[in-house]
Amino acid sequence: MEANEVEGIGVTAEIVAFILRYANEDSEIFKKALTFSDVLINELNRSEHYGDMGIGGYCILLDSIEQAKLSGRFDCNFLKEKLRKLVYDSIERDTTKWVNYSVRPSDYISSPESIFYKDNETIVSTELDYIIETRPHKGVWDITWSWFENNGKYAKEFAISENWWKASKAIHKINLLKNFNRVDEQVTHS
Repeated sequence: MEANEVEGIGVTAEIVAFILRYANEDSEIFKKALTFSDVLINELNRSEHYGDMGIGGYCILLDSIEQAKLSGRFDCNFLKEKLRKLVYDSIERDTTKWVNYSVRPSDYISSPESIFYKDNETIVSTELDYIIETRPHKGVWDITWSWFENNGKYAKEFAISENWWKASKAIHKINLLKNFNRVDEQVTHS
């Protein structure tokens, strides 16, 4: 369960990010979110292991800090530099492993405007090609994980959620391709 603790930081960061972006600045929950943000950012000085969900949560937190115009309250330069390194280091660059669950550039980079794009341009381009090449004819991409390692315990639940995840991932991939001007009739209409 150590992996859950590491990945859990990402969930916390995403919840805090949501509060910072949408809660009233005078509310008690907003003040708590500020305190949690301090704790989360200080944690970046103590560890190098956050898992892909943890790093993703930090990326969302950084975006929300900037959107909420709180950059003056937090050391965003430190946060950006730390995240640039974490993002770069966490991306799986062996594309043969992408058929399985692994960290891809699009887990953190959704457009050329991303602060993480500059250091990862080549691997992003490789992933965009991969997405186009691996889409089944007249279908959507499969997801790269399952719950079957639990001896079929959640087979019915997985059968339902698998389709939801396929839809979510298909939307994500099409949006990614659009953001990088890589969509054509073949991808969106076949």
